[in-house]
Amino acid sequence: MKLAFFIIAFSIFFLFSFQAKVFAADFNVEIEKIYEINSPNEIFITETRKITNASQNRLISSDNTETFQIIVLSENTDQLTTSFLSAKSFINGRLVQNNKGNAGIDTLELNIPYDGAIGIGQSKQFKIEYTNTGLSKKTGALLDVYAPGFSENYQFESNSTSYNYKTIIRLNKSLGDVGFVVPSPANTTTDGEFIVYEISQESLVGGKIWIQIGKTQYYKFNIKQEVMASDTINKGYSNEYHLVIPRNIDEAETTQKVFYTIFDPLPKQIVEDEDGNLIATFKIPSHENKTILIEGYAQVDKVEVQATPENSGTISDIDSTIFSQYLQPAEFWEVDNPEIISKANELKAEETNIYSIVESNYSHIVDTIDYSDIKRFGINDRQGALKTLQGGAAVCMEYSDLFLTLARAQGIPARAAFGYGYDARIGENQQDAHQWVQVYLPGMNEWLSVDVTWGESGPSLIGGDLNHFYTHIASLDPDSPPSVQRTSYGKQVGLEAPQFEIDAIETMVESAELLTHEELIILYPKIDKNRLELIIDELTLRIQTANIPPVISQNAQYVIYVGVGFIGLAGILFLGMIVNSFKNRHSEKTI
Repeated sequence: MKLAFFIIAFSIFFLFSFQAKVFAADFNVEIEKIYEINSPNEIFITETRKITNASQNRLISSDNTETFQIIVLSENTDQLTTSFLSAKSFINGRLVQNNKGNAGIDTLELNIPYDGAIGIGQSKQFKIEYTNTGLSKKTGALLDVYAPGFSENYQFESNSTSYNYKTIIRLNKSLGDVGFVVPSPANTTTDGEFIVYEISQESLVGGKIWIQIGKTQYYKFNIKQEVMASDTINKGYSNEYHLVIPRNIDEAETTQKVFYTIFDPLPKQIVEDEDGNLIATFKIPSHENKTILIEGYAQVDKVEVQATPENSGTISDIDSTIFSQYLQPAEFWEVDNPEIISKANELKAEETNIYSIVESNYSHIVDTIDYSDIKRFGINDRQGALKTLQGGAAVCMEYSDLFLTLARAQGIPARAAFGYGYDARIGENQQDAHQWVQVYLPGMNEWLSVDVTWGESGPSLIGGDLNHFYTHIASLDPDSPPSVQRTSYGKQVGLEAPQFEIDAIETMVESAELLTHEELIILYPKIDKNRLELIIDELTLRIQTANIPPVISQNAQYVIYVGVGFIGLAGILFLGMIVNSFKNRHSEKTI
């Protein structure tokens, strides 16, 4: 959505024949914007501007025109004209005519001609009232309401004119529970059937207002894994595909429950790893081209408890022996690097409260790291925490890796979270995979989501929300578990990443065939292999990935079986020789 800012320009005439010295704030503009939200699709907006001439020798000409902007979301541009036609305009309380001004992609100007000059010490009040039908959006079960803020470089005093903004949101309680208000209101009160939020002008610089109404969101997801044949004929072998599939999450401020409807083909097993991730194993005949299809739903709920500095606990509350795996260095998480340690200590200083340290890390990363669209749409290789700290180009995985690494270096258990930060403005097949962080709060005995990337490009997010959909957690390194892993027989063929589609939906489907996270583990239990099978699987994988001639790597299992056969034959021959020697020795003794 376009971030709007408002500049009011006046035609100024001096009252004397000589040019006087210009003093700051010769003209004062007080602006009050009230957004009253009574229904999901309509926002009644009142914008009042009081212009005061505080100069000593100038007047504001009657030739001026006061220009207001009507703004809608980019997908609601068809609502611009409707919103404009509903507008009424006033000067000093008197209804006046307005004119349509310039139009942009998602903006339309409304002009009010001055009805007279504003002399020294005088004021004039302009007001518009209109119903905006283009600033809200239903996203699944949630209602998102937006309002514009100011550009990053907006100044509240310019060219001897000072601007003072007061922004009020009046939200009807009947619309439902409020998930969040961004930016955080300077003041919150109630007025009958309305919750009233006051937003400070400083908090809107470089940002926008975003209100989310609702405490539950539903998602439908679809996973496709393309399988390529590694044999040309049926030799009786199967390739194994191990896929990470969405899981349940139970953390400090949100929960996620998954429900599955389709597995095609059916998995051979579904197991939980040490972090609680679900890994589904499929066996596909090695000569078949096929698509593995998985479909299901997720329900994400916002819980009533919120993490705060008061309930998060301190570093001394953490048992490092229990949480050691969440404090260790790994590739891309250079916890033991001196530069990382120095920055971690600087940000932590003498603070021991975990929530306060998290806030310090969060602010530093948002303030010093810039999001790179060039990296996002170009060569997007993971570079790790250290290079990001040193100024490397960053997208979500760099923000996440740096935050996680700093937290671990400070003694705070942290792990990477993977999934989707759902963006309602784009389609279900265009959602980008996303990475963020979970930190452990000993005071709550819970993990807490922290998404630093959203602090750069959207609302600050310390604590879970309903726009994040989990697939899995990683604690050992960012690539464990991999989204897909394969053990195959025959020739080496490409391994494509799974295709994931996700869409927010208004309600959960009702079906007796929904399978929960817990039911999947019971229905498709782990298949325990004997030691010989595990050794063969490991040898097969090593041969396939070794730098050896393709004729061997592409026939790894055959090589193993032939080798085992030769070893077995050699063993039989050796045993035969031993037996014969005993027979000869025994026969010699009985002669």
